[in-house]
Amino acid sequence: MKKTNKVISLVLALVMALSILVVIPTASAASTVRINEVNANVGYSIVYNIYLQTDEKANAMEGRLNYDNTVLDLTSLSFDTANSFDSNTNVKGDMTQINFKGNKSLYDCKSTRMTVLTAVFKVTNTSDKYTSATTADAVSGCFTKLTGETGTDLMKHTNTNITTRTIIGATSIKMAKTSVLLDNGKGDSEVVKVKSVGPVNNDTDSSYSATYVSSNPKVVKVSGRGTYVRITAVGPGKAEVRCTTDGNLATAKIQVTVKQPVKSVKFSQKSVSLAKKGAKANLKATVNPTNASVKKLVVKSENTKVAKVNKSSVNSGATFTVTAVKKGKTYVRATATDGSKKFARIAVTVKK
Repeated sequence: MKKTNKVISLVLALVMALSILVVIPTASAASTVRINEVNANVGYSIVYNIYLQTDEKANAMEGRLNYDNTVLDLTSLSFDTANSFDSNTNVKGDMTQINFKGNKSLYDCKSTRMTVLTAVFKVTNTSDKYTSATTADAVSGCFTKLTGETGTDLMKHTNTNITTRTIIGATSIKMAKTSVLLDNGKGDSEVVKVKSVGPVNNDTDSSYSATYVSSNPKVVKVSGRGTYVRITAVGPGKAEVRCTTDGNLATAKIQVTVKQPVKSVKFSQKSVSLAKKGAKANLKATVNPTNASVKKLVVKSENTKVAKVNKSSVNSGATFTVTAVKKGKTYVRATATDGSKKFARIAVTVKK
């Protein structure tokens, strides 16, 4: 009986051990799937792009996008915003095909690389078809027709460059600052560091790229991509720099003010003559241009033993008073306070 109990105990122990061996991998099973060249967890967003650049503008453009609907859910599809496209969708089992066709007479893929298509997917499941050990792509895209403006078959053209990219989509954007103040001087600019943040522990990576657009190119222009943006003053005013990650998954804004500097200061009269000690006269100085960002002026007498002023600072166009102290000649100076160092002087003569 004791021997039987031992056997039963050993069997039970073996069953429990096997249960543990089976359960542990299941409980900690990786929720990662390889989408093309990137590893992504279930719940991640994936951004897929098709790019085109060639040495001739295209007047006909057609293509298709294929993806496995068992692991991916299409959340948004956009085409180059400067152009017009039609698309239709066909589902065949676990594969979904989207056919697209351009409707514009000419597509400028000559002067710059053109982002023809941007598709954003949500990873919904894992699959043995897409692992680090397999070569199958869960999403793919291609062109089926590319005709140049002169009738060239760009699909067979040696200078046609068609590329695709698959990245994990960023979830937020972190910026070093959210506002910038610039002078309206030629070349005045500032570089702002930007970090596109991914879905894992607030990680940052160069693959989480961002693009930048100025809301008013007459005020500021922008350059840069990815981890920084250079903001350059063009003209006075206010504008926003819009930061957007690929697939429009995250956006942020930088408020920009470009100051209009003072170009000159002018008194309303050329000189002042005061008859004797205690005599007074009103003075007025203005800044140019009238839309200068800072209009305040510092006013002072260059020799307070001859004449003095009743205020140390005034707004552009405001009146202040100069009073004679004793016989002699001096100057009253009005200086801009915006850092431009612009000023004007007016001669003050006290006769006796």
